[in-house]
Amino acid sequence: MKIFRKLITTLLIYYHLATALDITENRITTDIDKIDEGNPVVICSNSYWSIVDVAKVEFKEDITVESNAMLYVSSTSDISLDFGHPEYKKLLNNGIIAVNGLASSAYVKVHLVANPFVNNGGMYFASSGSNSDNWYLTSNGEMVNNDLMVFYQKQRSASLVDIRGMTNNGQIYFRNSNFLINGDRAGTGCFTAIDGGSFYIKYPEMNFASTLSWYLADSTASMVVNGDSNEDIDNITFKVYGFGNGNKIELSSTSEKLDDSTYIYDAEAGVLTITSPCGYICNFDIGTGYNTELFEDFILIEEGESPDQNKKVKCITYPGKVPARELPASCQIPYKDAPPFPMDDTFPMTTVFTSTWESTDNAGSTITESGLISRIGTSDNTISTFPNPPVYTSTWVDDDTVTRSGLISQSGIDVETISTFPLNP
Repeated sequence: MKIFRKLITTLLIYYHLATALDITENRITTDIDKIDEGNPVVICSNSYWSIVDVAKVEFKEDITVESNAMLYVSSTSDISLDFGHPEYKKLLNNGIIAVNGLASSAYVKVHLVANPFVNNGGMYFASSGSNSDNWYLTSNGEMVNNDLMVFYQKQRSASLVDIRGMTNNGQIYFRNSNFLINGDRAGTGCFTAIDGGSFYIKYPEMNFASTLSWYLADSTASMVVNGDSNEDIDNITFKVYGFGNGNKIELSSTSEKLDDSTYIYDAEAGVLTITSPCGYICNFDIGTGYNTELFEDFILIEEGESPDQNKKVKCITYPGKVPARELPASCQIPYKDAPPFPMDDTFPMTTVFTSTWESTDNAGSTITESGLISRIGTSDNTISTFPNPPVYTSTWVDDDTVTRSGLISQSGIDVETISTFPLNP
């Protein structure tokens, strides 16, 4: 009996391995109604799988995207986009996963449920915002972001980005979209609101690591805390960067007494403290250097489905410039747009081009460099850098009589001849 059981187990393992779907060359799937994949999927390095205009895409087993590999799910028409990983199976991304509904006016739904859920690459979620989209990511085990995630709506809607209990050690951007925070948050990473993006902290009584950073990247970003908590909470502190230039920190409540809420800025500690009518205290470590006379507050009304569901929002803003403060490294991962998705097999896996960028030399000074860049998707690698200042060959007329050629070094408008080639090489 034991031998028979062992044989059955071995056969099941071999069957599982035999039925795994390995994407080892570029694949494009389009114009079908549904993908219902019941086998583990591995997208191998230097390959992509592009799924275009498929109404429902569902993976029920493990998903692995290797480095330099890409999974695209996109819609270009009025077909809704529904991308799901409904079972608690592995989702491991070391490359790029991109869900793109920017060209569609239809509804976008993303439900990713995984265990573990690990992102070591880039994950991009974008929609037109014409409808109230549904974004939901969760895990019943390990859930961690170690690199870049981007959520973007072209047109802001009432939809929320709901990420449950993620450890963030990288940077997550919310561009023109609203991040619903209703679970514990751990890690050393950065949450960034940009171009109309916002954070909505529904349950401030949850555990928030003091090592996390909350970055209001421009004047249109905001951070909202629910002030209706019934918990006995005191002295919750959020480390906030970029407060100023008219962006907002807000306290929302259904209480008619929201006008009685107070705020105070501790100039020495650099902490803005808001106290709700029910006595709930929330601290925002915004840094030092603010002029206490420039803080402003006002009340907004957010209409609910009925008058008794209307919410008041107390907004605190600072119209002055953001005082100088060093951003943590986790808040300096560059923002990237959702990558273009392949429509046919002419889409290149890699492109090579020249570019110019700024870097810091050993003395700490900012310098401009140029070189060759290799790009796969939106991941860039520097192949080589050109000399600084650049050196190139040129031809010119010497004394109006002799045509010469040689190596030229140019910095701005200053040109220097390094060497000349022989007249009769």
